[in-house]
Parts: sequence; C-alpha cells; structure tokens
Amino acid sequence: MKMLISIHSLEHTIIFALCSFLEERPPRSFVPPQEIQINTLYLLSTSLWSKTRTSPKQHHCSAVLSAMLKVIKSGHERILVEVLASLMFYVQNHGEIMEHLSWDAMLTVIEEIVNQQR
Repeated sequence: MKMLISIHSLEHTIIFALCSFLEERPPRSFVPPQEIQINTLYLLSTSLWSKTRTSPKQHHCSAVLSAMLKVIKSGHERILVEVLASLMFYVQNHGEIMEHLSWDAMLTVIEEIVNQQR
C-alpha cells in the first residue's frame, strides 16, 4: 500500500479512499471493523506525516482529521490511541508549519477524545 501511495498519479485517490473508508462503516469481513480502522489510521499517519513518509507532498491535515473525527466516535480505546499517535506524528514532524485551520481541527479531535473518556 505504501508503494501505491508513493506513486504520484495515485496518491490523492488512495488518500481520499482511505479517508472515506474511515468515515464509513467497514464492510463485513472476518477481521473486526476496529482492526481495519486501526490499520488504516496507521497507514495514513505513517505515509503522510512520519519522518519516513512515502508521500513527497505535504497534505492538508484537516481532510484527514475530519475522517479521524468520525472514526473516534466509535469509542474503541485502541482507535483513540492510534488517533493520538497520529496527531503526535504530525505535531512532532510538521508542527512548525501548521496553519490555524489545522490546529483548530486537531484541537476539535482532541476535545472529542477527552469528552469520550468522561
């Protein structure tokens, strides 16, 4: 999958497909839906925001964060941990170039996670 994301012509299509996959309920399979969502979150965060990202372009994080906001409403703790790890990747590697809109979207996601833990 990382190889597909690194291909420039497929990059945006695959990222959009992964984000829409997070927003929708995963299809029935032998793998629990939360496991599929956790793996999708990991793939998105490592391919877009880690130091060894496969995508040479900087993607606007608000599109990915809106998909994350929808997936955390499931309330699974492992999903919440993976979202927090993704946010940590992004802030550590790209925090100095983040825009106000990105910070606002990120704080909305964190606020939703805190509200779910109450």
